[in-house]
Amino acid sequence: MKTHSARLRALSLAIAGALLSSCATTDEANLKPPSYLEAERSKISGQPHAILGDACVVRDVSGSSDHILRQQTMDISQAALASLRARLQALDVSLAATNLPTACAGLERVGIPPRVAPTWERDTETLDVPVFVTAANIDQDRAALNRRLVAAVDAAIEDAEGGYKRRTVGLDADDLAALRELATTETLWVLNIVGIDVSATKTFMWVGSQPDEDCSRLRDLQARRDCERRAEEAARRGDRFSYKLALMDLATNEMVWFNNTPNVPGPPYEPSNFGAEWAQRALSPFYE
Repeated sequence: MKTHSARLRALSLAIAGALLSSCATTDEANLKPPSYLEAERSKISGQPHAILGDACVVRDVSGSSDHILRQQTMDISQAALASLRARLQALDVSLAATNLPTACAGLERVGIPPRVAPTWERDTETLDVPVFVTAANIDQDRAALNRRLVAAVDAAIEDAEGGYKRRTVGLDADDLAALRELATTETLWVLNIVGIDVSATKTFMWVGSQPDEDCSRLRDLQARRDCERRAEEAARRGDRFSYKLALMDLATNEMVWFNNTPNVPGPPYEPSNFGAEWAQRALSPFYE
């Protein structure tokens, strides 16, 4: 049986694709000729785009009390969506539907129940339904469709090998038809963000030292190595977020391009992490 912390690490892997390197989209010089990007941009030039997806901030605490932070999840969802909209509009892209209608899709896949708190240090509640929706007017069928979309794109990214090319996404004909109706276009960006907010107490328990310990002051070689190992572990275990952004062609059920960026250090709940600079990085190099 997986330990609690192992399940949380599995969540970050499952949702954020930490098995893949972000160089899948940034080291294009050796993987794909720029003509591919140019050709794909040309195909969708003048067409409206849509944005759908999911975001999640999980509070990682001691014991078995991990839970979704509702307000923080909503904050980063709104910030990321606004930044992507603004960036695409600055590129003269017209937008149809744009929404991140669910939060933490896939949480139950790694054995963590859908437990939610309004914000830090508040009481949690366990949801009666498997998907947390971000708007009251979204029903569970619509939420389940979004979850299947996010999961299918995640799987396509995780299965992707090097090189730029179109890849089939595992959505059935009914889901594709429903997505085309929702998006009102066949050009769809799918965004998935997951953030892990680690309590200070848990970080201290993991590493056994203060995170700001100065290892360079230690003269004993073994002591310094132990200190550096603890510091590295503290950084790895600390707050972080990951994101995937994929471009889908709903007409052909294919993923055209993706950006997979895992384990970015820093608090995942700060809307400023998902501002204009983030949107530019997320869309690069498809759009520079």
